[in-house]
Amino acid sequence: MDNYHSHSGRPNFFYSVGRFAHKWRWVIIAAWVCLLGFALVFAPKLSSVLKAGSFLPSYSESYKGNQLPNATSGWLLLLW
Repeated sequence: MDNYHSHSGRPNFFYSVGRFAHKWRWVIIAAWVCLLGFALVFAPKLSSVLKAGSFLPSYSESYKGNQLPNATSGWLLLLW
């Protein structure tokens, strides 16, 4: 049995993917370079949304709820 065919007689999936990647290697590399360039252009804009130490913006409900026990004097936790 050769590498091209699987036991069922159909082309082997990984062999087919490898042939495709080899045939279109320069297009794939160019696509990755474009994707990297796109990410580098728009990544600095994320700093306005993402803060150091937290993935949540300060206006989200989860962030406000997490800060609630810190804002109270402990009575809320005692009641809970």
